[in-house]
Amino acid sequence: MKPLKISTPFIASVSGLLVVLAVQGLWTEARPFFETNGDIAARAERIAESPAVPRFSSSTALDLYIDDCKELAGGFAGLELGDEGFQKLIADCHTRMKSIVSAAPAKSEAWLGLAVTSEAAGDTQLMWTALLRSHETGPAQQSLAAERFKIVERQSGQHAADIEQMFDADLAVLVQSAKGSKFLADYYVGKPELRDRITSIAETLPADVQNRLFYDIKAAAAARQPAPQPLTN
Repeated sequence: MKPLKISTPFIASVSGLLVVLAVQGLWTEARPFFETNGDIAARAERIAESPAVPRFSSSTALDLYIDDCKELAGGFAGLELGDEGFQKLIADCHTRMKSIVSAAPAKSEAWLGLAVTSEAAGDTQLMWTALLRSHETGPAQQSLAAERFKIVERQSGQHAADIEQMFDADLAVLVQSAKGSKFLADYYVGKPELRDRITSIAETLPADVQNRLFYDIKAAAAARQPAPQPLTN
């Protein structure tokens, strides 16, 4: 049997077609980011409407989408959306986050995105699972530790032992940086119920860490004092 011979023009044609398809795919993926002028809600709506964007080949686009979903779900975007429109975007983010962590199980930011969207969607069990996976895959990332801390703190009631351990571990990561120390100082002043928890972790760390937290707490407390009223005659 003679080997099949493929002509050079045929190979070139197929290669050209593959390049065109790849470029078209990248443009389909990129359009929501280029055509919405940085509007988070509009960008999320465009992505939700496009079944051609099941996931992102660009790591930059993926990271931006995760951040968008976290902002939407966390309510930090200042959006003027009706309940129905908001819930549709959250549902789409939630579905895509499940797909993203399945494809990239070592990406701690994606697990945090799934946790935030799960909280907004009312899927508490998945929220806790995703938080733990976010910690397992990114235990020392301070920005993620701060976001996990905020989610756990706003969940009332007793938590499972592994959640409590994660909370303390994130607290220990935060208190050892200047930014994290200020973050915790605000909680210390504003949330009296957290003071013993923060103090108990800080006491296990070097004196310079404890001293910095002490001064940050003083500064946070002073910042909350009402401004003196001018004297009137």
